[in-house]
Amino acid sequence: ETCISLNQLAEYVLKRKTGKELTKKEALKLLKDCEKIGLIHQTSNDDHPDVICNCCPCCCAFLRSVIYYRNKASVVKSRFRPKIDPSKCRDCLKCTRVCYFSAAINKEGRRAFIEENCYGCGLCAATCPNNAIEMVEVFPKEHIPPGNGWCPTLVLDE
Repeated sequence: ETCISLNQLAEYVLKRKTGKELTKKEALKLLKDCEKIGLIHQTSNDDHPDVICNCCPCCCAFLRSVIYYRNKASVVKSRFRPKIDPSKCRDCLKCTRVCYFSAAINKEGRRAFIEENCYGCGLCAATCPNNAIEMVEVFPKEHIPPGNGWCPTLVLDE
């Protein structure tokens, strides 16, 4: 129970009895629990997603393609990037241990950041014990393309 179906896909899943309905509070808790175990939130790159996947980088074909094979085109980067408050950072390096994309790295015992490697997954911010990392919007919501309806067409039409 890691992925969350939304909208028409949620209706489909509930109708088929292959999932259960969650309250907003339960869904947010599930997302936080997934972050704690190192799963990466993903969704379709449109303004009306039908699913929030919480993926393990070793099992998800899309993440494996980026992380292990450096195929940068297989996953679209998030609209958010980490902003680090140097006054709060204690160089504990926890962010470097959860960054699958090699954006937060250990450089001679100190945290370093390689901007072009970052996909904006937010695991670094979720893991930071000092709240030194905040995810900030770098592209406005209008940057998201309109939905293309791929999921209802492929899954829901019988």
